[in-house]
Amino acid sequence: MKFNTSPYVRIMLQVIARTDCRAALGMEETVTRCKLFEEAGADIVYAENLQSNEEYAELRSSLKSSTTTILAQVQLYPDEEGDEQQVLLNAEEVGKLGYCFALFGVTALQATTYAIQKTANVMLEPSSGGLVTKSSYIPLSSFSNLKKTVGFSDTETFELEYGCE
Repeated sequence: MKFNTSPYVRIMLQVIARTDCRAALGMEETVTRCKLFEEAGADIVYAENLQSNEEYAELRSSLKSSTTTILAQVQLYPDEEGDEQQVLLNAEEVGKLGYCFALFGVTALQATTYAIQKTANVMLEPSSGGLVTKSSYIPLSSFSNLKKTVGFSDTETFELEYGCE
């Protein structure tokens, strides 16, 4: 395999060791596994599903802070209706606890799912006969913002360059 040797390109490989055992096996087993990851030389250690700030602090204090980078999950927890949210830790708190990375997991996917469901409910409301009316409010991105975000200009450039229609 040939790698690009340009002085502007740097190839870096990091091993992220993750355990999902907290829910089934408890915090003690989670810490034990993370210590084993650390001893094995993992660059980053990640324990999924910690339940409190105290558990995050316990994991941090159980690992060698000078040599082990650890990642914390920052997650919004909505109620069943999606109306209220709780957050266990925010990015600032993650840093104060000595974590180097904050993972925002599936938060964007949850927001997208919620938006799709709400939009479908408005558009398919039986009382409106399936018609979106002026009184139907659906928060939307402008079309120009949509095009910019998803890269329409790249597609348009490609089409111009290669003669696609």
